Amino acid sequence: MKVALFLTYDYSLDTWYESGTLKRELEIYKKIKKDYAINFLFITYGNEVDNEYKDYFKEFEIIPIYSLIKKSSNSFLRFIKSFLIPFKIKKYLNEVDIIQQHQLLGSWVSLITKFLVNKPLIIRTGYDMYTFSIMEKKKKYITAAYKFLTFITTKFCNLYTVASKSDYKLIKKYFKDKEKIVLRPNWVHVNNGDKKFNNRHRNKILSVGRLVEQKNFELLIREFKNTENFLTIDIVGKGPEKKYLSNLANKLNVKINFLGNLEHEELLKLYDKYNFFVSSSVFEGNPKTILEAMGSGCIVIASDIPNHKELIENNETGILFDLLKPNLLNTFNMLKEKQKLRYSIQNNAVNKIKKSNSIDLIAKLSFEDYQNIRTKY
Repeated sequence: MKVALFLTYDYSLDTWYESGTLKRELEIYKKIKKDYAINFLFITYGNEVDNEYKDYFKEFEIIPIYSLIKKSSNSFLRFIKSFLIPFKIKKYLNEVDIIQQHQLLGSWVSLITKFLVNKPLIIRTGYDMYTFSIMEKKKKYITAAYKFLTFITTKFCNLYTVASKSDYKLIKKYFKDKEKIVLRPNWVHVNNGDKKFNNRHRNKILSVGRLVEQKNFELLIREFKNTENFLTIDIVGKGPEKKYLSNLANKLNVKINFLGNLEHEELLKLYDKYNFFVSSSVFEGNPKTILEAMGSGCIVIASDIPNHKELIENNETGILFDLLKPNLLNTFNMLKEKQKLRYSIQNNAVNKIKKSNSIDLIAKLSFEDYQNIRTKY
């Protein structure tokens, strides 16, 4: 069986590499190929540069779109030209059994391709773009476009996967083709080492995410004001709020390190060094960072929002806090004093992620989806 996998619109292998996620993004497909003999053809929005990543892609074929057509520097012209992409790549898809879109953005290219080559289409989403556009207060025409794209995609695709229960309920509520929608959570690595979780930082907090308003790092800093003599906050990520957050931390006497973006392997090693991981996001999808932190044995202290609540059982697999009354410093001090509670939460979290989000499980579910789609269509 062969699957043509379309990357997110305007994403290339180089994009993944620069963000430090290339190896992670490929790992699930390598697992599926190894365990279930599924072949993949990657359609990327890159040029000849993407061919330089073949060391990561020995098992797969690659078609960089902009090695076939000229990439327009103007974003509007590039969007218009994207409707021609299916016709340019059609001849390369003769042996393909299934088309898969990696994220919703770009699904118009996959949809046209589906009808052009008469193959079933799977749309895989990690978060709901329509909901995010509302939460991010995007302009109304952008929100409307995302809603229309979701509607048209759910109507004409053969399978639509969502990563969170919240997205599952939302899509089933607003869009008609309910039988096409299935829940497929993100996968993460799971800690298989020292279950006593010794030799971890006791006076450091880790947080991971883009330095943007959604991640709400301002609240994290304000909650730990005047702690620079005994506490350090390490944040992995880049973004436009870095200067503001750095100045705020200095003003409030908070010791903070901005670690920038890390390769995924480096990030996994980093999780293993921390007892405490904090997410103060105001909204999320199915956050890989929280899943990875839990799977690595961190105690996740997270905002009490719907998508966090479905991952964390308070005081069992993590700690949930009210965004209006965070009280994070007291929570941190309490956990430091209660070793038994810490170990219980850490072990419970690892076991939960192993059961629900292991790469073995998600690879198996993906293979079953491919089989069912191929059999049915």
